[in-house]
Amino acid sequence: MREFPSPAVTPERPTSATCTAPAGRAVRRLLCELRPAWWVLRGYLVVVVPCLHGGDYAENLPVPAPLHSHALGVLLVLAAVTASVMLGRRKLPRVVGVAVAAAGVLLVLASAAAAHSVSEDLRGQVHAAAWPEPVPEQALGEYPLLSRYGPVTDVFPYAADGTPLDGVLLYDQDGRPLQVGFQEWWADNCARVLKQPLAADGVPVPNSFPQSYVLDPAGVDLGRTIPRPADTCEADVPPPAVPLPTFPAEPTAPAPGD
Repeated sequence: MREFPSPAVTPERPTSATCTAPAGRAVRRLLCELRPAWWVLRGYLVVVVPCLHGGDYAENLPVPAPLHSHALGVLLVLAAVTASVMLGRRKLPRVVGVAVAAAGVLLVLASAAAAHSVSEDLRGQVHAAAWPEPVPEQALGEYPLLSRYGPVTDVFPYAADGTPLDGVLLYDQDGRPLQVGFQEWWADNCARVLKQPLAADGVPVPNSFPQSYVLDPAGVDLGRTIPRPADTCEADVPPPAVPLPTFPAEPTAPAPGD
């Protein structure tokens, strides 16, 4: 009997799914191995992210300080990490698992937003420290007099014995009247208006110190929108307590015959 040669068997070419299956299994295995680390990180982020969104990141990194307490932050982190690990080890229904995964995505997005805010604040602080704003040689506009601490809004002159002086006229080195900016903020949150003394011609004297402020006749707050009863405002604003220098006593002239 004549034998016929069997047809050659062409080896099957691997498909793209066959090629990517090992890589996909490796990635899935890696993600499964990283799940415990994510559970711990999730518990930490649940506590630290709300604290960072409060703005005081210097106090809340790396240990969060809710209510300005690091001890409370440590307890909350331990409790949150324990609950997160227990949640991750449980077999959840499909709907609950989807909700937990969505919450995790939102937590990651909130963490990224907090990290971006912290980065921007740090960059701004570094830039401000490296390039401080120069003090202008001549202050103009709303605050014509500046000091190293900021705008000057009043001057309180004292005598050598500590007696506060009123109605003192101040001038600069060229004889120009010394003027300051308007005091906008008050501890009692009541709006005030400037009441300067009038010269003989009826013109206010802006270089008379200390400046005199009276309550706004409209009786409103600093925003000038909410009425403020007069009994809720300070009638008199006390001058600041300042250290006064001690001057040496002048030597007395010797009596005749000494």
